[in-house]
Amino acid sequence: MTKPGRHCTARPKTRLTRFETLSAHELARFAAQRPLRAGSLIVTVFGDVVAARGGEVWLGSLIRLLEPFGLSERLVRTAVHRLVAEGWLESEKIGRQSYYRFSHAGASRFGIAARKIYGPPQTDWDGKWSLVQFLRGPANRRERLKREFRWLGYTQIAPGLMASPRRDCEALAALRQGVDGALMIDWVATTGGETMPQALRGLLEQGLRLAEVGTRYTAFIERFSPLHAALARLRKPDPRTSLLARIQLVHEYRRAVLRDPRLPRELWPAHWPAQRAYDLGAAIYRRLVPASEDWIDRNLQAIDGEMPPAGAGLAIRFGGSEA
Repeated sequence: MTKPGRHCTARPKTRLTRFETLSAHELARFAAQRPLRAGSLIVTVFGDVVAARGGEVWLGSLIRLLEPFGLSERLVRTAVHRLVAEGWLESEKIGRQSYYRFSHAGASRFGIAARKIYGPPQTDWDGKWSLVQFLRGPANRRERLKREFRWLGYTQIAPGLMASPRRDCEALAALRQGVDGALMIDWVATTGGETMPQALRGLLEQGLRLAEVGTRYTAFIERFSPLHAALARLRKPDPRTSLLARIQLVHEYRRAVLRDPRLPRELWPAHWPAQRAYDLGAAIYRRLVPASEDWIDRNLQAIDGEMPPAGAGLAIRFGGSEA
């Protein structure tokens, strides 16, 4: 699949570092997961890598990048075509080469998720909950809307009722376009402290599934803490290994944080691991970025050949600074 004039950088035959050994073990475990959702992993790659580098990538170099994750060329092609059909991606063909980028809708959806993935747990709160109720209408339209609200951080707390301690007015307005009032209504309820209705409190406790989210955060911490320790002893990690580890890190953290209702600190359960997971992910991510970007420079390709340099947004992910 190598495009003429571009070649993967040969890896010298040297003794593996502890970081590379741990990464290889984690990669093998990741690739063995069943079912391995190729589409979800590709969305992670587009959101974390491709979007920061001009937004488009040649399919051949994407296939090569994903091969270590146990994804065959056929599986990648099938998953990419499905993502186009679902409105996540769009394609452009030049000669015999196909290039892919986020569609406008896909970029918008991942942009909403990115605020949760790369941003710290929010602690400020005005004591209000945003509630959305789904009324009449075709079942497939209701389910599609519910998926969109999950991307916004809403959690189902009862049949037809979703809640979030945050209200993104801009995103709500975009979702409301083309939806009549018979299908969806939303309102704000003051539920903090003593003013929180007891019935609603019970629904929230049952519906938010915080134990499951906490378990995911704890598993993330246990899985990536050894990599963090190994990285701390390296002057410069291997570029290819760094990119593969970076993709796994974001993908696994994304699987936890996008299920997190992002409760304000005063509503956190005891020993809530969200902040520890974020701090660990941030430390590893910032350590991996320079080396992983080196590999991207040499191996991923866009329409004009080499991918453009990363935009300023990459530097401020996970609390980084442009300076």
